[in-house]
Amino acid sequence: MYPDDNDSSGYRGAVIGVDIGSTFSKAVLLSHGVILSWAIIPSVGSYQAVADEVVSQTLARVGMPVEAITSVIATGYGAAGVS
Repeated sequence: MYPDDNDSSGYRGAVIGVDIGSTFSKAVLLSHGVILSWAIIPSVGSYQAVADEVVSQTLARVGMPVEAITSVIATGYGAAGVS
């Protein structure tokens, strides 16, 4: 995060990428090309639940609310099963 780029949530331009794999799922949080946080968890249960959990863990590491995310991209084996 750049201090002069804050919006009301304290972040701007934050994006998250999610890879829902058949074995593990990963997420990475970026702002202005800088990695702010990431998480890797096993892909067990529904792909939607796994996606929600990996995003939640990624955001929790930096205390960012989900409302601060401006864009989300999902890829991988289970990507079609999440919204």
